[in-house]
Amino acid sequence: MYRLARLSDEASSLAWEYGAVAGSGEVRQTESPDGGARFVNSTINHWLCSLHLVGSRLTGSEVIGHWDEDEQTEEKALAELADLLAQIGVLDPPAIGDGDHQTHFWPAVLDRWLY
Repeated sequence: MYRLARLSDEASSLAWEYGAVAGSGEVRQTESPDGGARFVNSTINHWLCSLHLVGSRLTGSEVIGHWDEDEQTEEKALAELADLLAQIGVLDPPAIGDGDHQTHFWPAVLDRWLY
């Protein structure tokens, strides 16, 4: 696997790596020390587009940063995140898969973003 990015937390000895699988170009996230892997995107291009989409939506949202102010704001934030996940699904359907948090990165991250 070709490493694309790495993030580590020295306090907990965890490291998250994102890499492209040789041959297929699939992007996967691996976590150490257990080495478990999650599917992220079908290709590096899909990964970059997904990152851009997520970054743009999160920075442009008026509710996601203030989701805990009241119940109505929380509901709007959850709806925005669900819409964002659906947009990634249109861009790259395999990135959503069956929505399993253990095997697919985007559903795991966006379903739990607020918590």
